[in-house]
Amino acid sequence: MKKSVIAVVLMVTLGSSIFFVGCSSDLVKSTQGVSEKQVNILNEYVEVVNWFNDRTLTFSYAIDPNLADMKAGNLIDHISLPEYFVLQKGLKQAVEAGETSFKDVNKSAKEVLSILDEMVPLTEKMKEYYDSKQFTTDNNAQGAILVKQYLELYAKFEVAYNKLDNATQKATYEIVVAKIKAAKDAGHVQEATLRSMYLVSGEITKLLEAEKIDADAINAKVQELQQLNEFLNPKGDEQVINEVKSFKERVNRFIGQTREYTSGNDTDMKRLIDTYNDMIEQMNAVDPMKLDK
Repeated sequence: MKKSVIAVVLMVTLGSSIFFVGCSSDLVKSTQGVSEKQVNILNEYVEVVNWFNDRTLTFSYAIDPNLADMKAGNLIDHISLPEYFVLQKGLKQAVEAGETSFKDVNKSAKEVLSILDEMVPLTEKMKEYYDSKQFTTDNNAQGAILVKQYLELYAKFEVAYNKLDNATQKATYEIVVAKIKAAKDAGHVQEATLRSMYLVSGEITKLLEAEKIDADAINAKVQELQQLNEFLNPKGDEQVINEVKSFKERVNRFIGQTREYTSGNDTDMKRLIDTYNDMIEQMNAVDPMKLDK
């Protein structure tokens, strides 16, 4: 989220490197006006953004203090950075696969890549400088220059990357909304329920990122998610039933922790984000096309 937390959904804040990362690529299937090929291309963007968000969150315990020291002008003797080179590689592969049907995704990806063209070589220099402890021989003179350059690029990257993250989330949501309608039209009520749970959980995370927490609004959405979870009882083979059971357990855990958070009894947002991401990961293990068979 933007104040101290992130995707699925959605919220991003590179400033603190904490992310909700549940842009569910498995839920992004074909929809009216978007070909299966286009959806597959979009999935490549979604997957690389989710990976980068998740990876940055995992190592936020090291990345965040390091970034804070750099911004404060403190001398540093090591460097901990997000894996920009992996993001660059993944985005290049996505762009090479072709443009999506979503202009904002295409534009923001190119903006991020343009910044990464400068940032990746710079961060490689920083890693070499600090790993080799050159700062001990030049009184950190070169380090000060590198940090200044990095912070300037980081400010640009943060803005551009947030645009990309938001664009992939918006595109995903548009497709899921269309898939819910298609599922309902086909009488696939369980599929529609699962997809609706994705949207409602995303709405909860958006409310959680607000500057001022609206506990009543969050609790109303939590209640809606709980009702959907209770209704999710698919037909199908044993594997499908077990996968859904595992997902439902994670939903209940997310619901419980969200209520604890909004009540003020648990202020650990990172724990809540981890629970949310775990829920989305299990959702991705469920094939929505098998729920009504």
